[in-house]
Amino acid sequence: MAVTDLSTYSLLSFYYFPNVDSGIILLLLAPLAAIFSIEITTIASSRLSDVRSANQIGSLMFVPFMIVFVEGVTGGFTFDPTNLLVLSGVLLIADIALFFLSTSTFRREKILTQWK
Repeated sequence: MAVTDLSTYSLLSFYYFPNVDSGIILLLLAPLAAIFSIEITTIASSRLSDVRSANQIGSLMFVPFMIVFVEGVTGGFTFDPTNLLVLSGVLLIADIALFFLSTSTFRREKILTQWK
């Protein structure tokens, strides 16, 4: 953000960052996405018997975020505070649901004894 501010200040005559959009992304969406990633990986690792398979399934978590990013770049989704807060709310609900699912499916003993 500092590099963007330094390079665009001469064109805009103001510092673009920090703004409300970046605050919502950094303070709400990024932590919720990290929690989402951990929960998806936990569910995948509890269902699979191989470490590499669990990592590959867990990496599929990025697909929905990439779809939102591509839609934002192409103009299908605007990154305004309202949309970002709605997206944060949806992600929060998904995180809560996945928390209960991941805690009910995670079996430490099974992972320690059966993984290859």
